[in-house]
Amino acid sequence: MNEFWQPMQKHIFQWLHGLGWLVYWLSIFLTYYTRNDSYRILQLNNFLGLLLTYVVGFCASLTMIRSLGRIDIENMAFTRMVGRMMQIVIPFTVVWILIDKALTSLIYAGDFSGFTLNGVTLFYLLIARLPMLLFWGALHTVFRLWNAWYVQRQQAREASHLAQRAQLEMLRYQLNPHFFFNALNTIRALIDQDRVDARAMVTELSEFLRYSLTRRDRLFVPLSEEIEAVEHYLAVEKKRFEEKLVVSIDVESRAQSFSVLCFLLHPLVENAIKYGMQSSDMPLHVGIKAEVSGANLRIIVQNSGCWQERREGTGFSVLGTGTGLKNLRERLNNAYGVQHQIVIEKASDSVTVKLELTTPTEGMDSE
Repeated sequence: MNEFWQPMQKHIFQWLHGLGWLVYWLSIFLTYYTRNDSYRILQLNNFLGLLLTYVVGFCASLTMIRSLGRIDIENMAFTRMVGRMMQIVIPFTVVWILIDKALTSLIYAGDFSGFTLNGVTLFYLLIARLPMLLFWGALHTVFRLWNAWYVQRQQAREASHLAQRAQLEMLRYQLNPHFFFNALNTIRALIDQDRVDARAMVTELSEFLRYSLTRRDRLFVPLSEEIEAVEHYLAVEKKRFEEKLVVSIDVESRAQSFSVLCFLLHPLVENAIKYGMQSSDMPLHVGIKAEVSGANLRIIVQNSGCWQERREGTGFSVLGTGTGLKNLRERLNNAYGVQHQIVIEKASDSVTVKLELTTPTEGMDSE
């Protein structure tokens, strides 16, 4: 399918143009051949006269296309574009008729004495030959408009791609500094108490940071990689909160390879722990579930406790700055358009975030 959505190369039009005129001439030749005595059309003068008509027409068509190529049709309204096209096509059709009549007279009479053309004959020939040049002018315009649309589409996709990367970088910079501060404090305390746990916590923290650094050039990753990064994050948090935090992860095997936005889960899980610790009875229960339904991936992040509203302004802050959830929604809109849904269910003893995704938008590669 992607091969179809490609720019139409210039040489393709040139081949179509030449082949089209050849087929046109052969069809007219065969028409004369079947309607008249075959020997008449095969006579040198008659044959050259017929051939000359379409050689002149082909040359007029080539020159007309070059003239059309100089017009900035991409930025014109449709009616103005049609008007400008007719202003070029009609004069070239008249030139085709005049040159053809003059050269035909030269072939048959040996001079231009037979060159006569009244208004009625000119009108008749104009009506007969205008569609041919009009067709090639319209086809050339379609090629140009298609290529212009393709370029704009590529630029829009590239802009969206760059916006996604910028938002991903912004999300990395927004990672809660308190998480790193608390993790380092916990590691410092564990160094004297339990060096094995301290080393394990350093390993988990470094693996989580490695994910952030090594995925900097990727917009989409398999869900399995997201889950692995979240597990490293949760391992650090488990060392901090110990028995106060209980985590369960249930990911369907079919969901493991589903492509999702990089750093999609982290803000949701961090939010569940941060605000769950403020509102839940201990231990805090955090559950992550992922399953495939048809062509859709359903992700559920749930925590015990209740919904925490921001005290200032409106909305809900995933990362404590008021921009986290908005950032996530914008990234989802850019990547999936209407093919995603995020729902937050608030109960007295739990908060559930349900996210449903389809395959990423065409052109948004994972690399």
